[in-house]
Amino acid sequence: MLEIASVGWSICNSWVGVMATLAFVIIQGGSPNLLYGLWFVFIMYGFVVYTLAELASVYPSAGGHHLGSNNLGSRIVALSLIAFLAATIISLVRAPTYQSAESVWVTFVDGSGWGNRGVVFFIGILTPGYMYGGLDGAIHLAEEATNAREAVPLALLSTWSLGFVTSFIVAVTAMYSAQDFTTTASRLTWAFARDTGLIFSSKLSLMNDRHQAPV
Repeated sequence: MLEIASVGWSICNSWVGVMATLAFVIIQGGSPNLLYGLWFVFIMYGFVVYTLAELASVYPSAGGHHLGSNNLGSRIVALSLIAFLAATIISLVRAPTYQSAESVWVTFVDGSGWGNRGVVFFIGILTPGYMYGGLDGAIHLAEEATNAREAVPLALLSTWSLGFVTSFIVAVTAMYSAQDFTTTASRLTWAFARDTGLIFSSKLSLMNDRHQAPV
C-alpha cells in the first residue's frame, strides 16, 4: 500500500502545484481566496476521491505501468516532504516582516477588473485546484499492488488528505511571509514570461531601461 500511496502522492505533489501557480491567485482574490479556496477544493475533491476509491475497490484495474515504483516511490515522497519542510521553515525564518491576520484571512483582492467577487473567486480557485492534478495516479498501479482492493482506495485517500495538509500549511506560511502581494505576483509573472511560459511573453518580459524593472 505504501508504494502505491507514494506514487499517487508524487504525481500530485500538491503543495508544489499550489506554489507554482501562486501568482495567479494573488490578483484573483488574494490571500483569502487561496486559503479558503484550499478548503473548498479539498471538500469538493472529497466527493471525487471517495467515488474513485469505491470504483478502484470494485474494479482494481491498471491503465498503465509505472516501473520502479516499488523501489523509488518512498524516496520521492521523503524528498518532497523534506523540501516542503525546508520551504515552510525558511519562509518563516527569513521573512523580515509578516502580513497582518486581516490581510491574510479577510482582505479580498480583485485585480482582474471583473468587479464581481463570485467570478473572481472561481477564477482564482485555479491555484487551489491545481493541488489535485493527477489525483487518480494510484489507480493506474492497481495491477502492481498487493491487495489492490484495499491498497488503491487507501492510497487515493492518503494523497487527497496529505496533499491538503501540506498545501494549506505552505500557503498560510507564504501568505504571512510575503512582503508585497503585487510585487510577488509581478515578479513571478515576469519570470514565467521570461521563460516564454505565458501568452504575449515578449511583452510581459520587457524591462524598463531606466528603472530596471518589469514593464
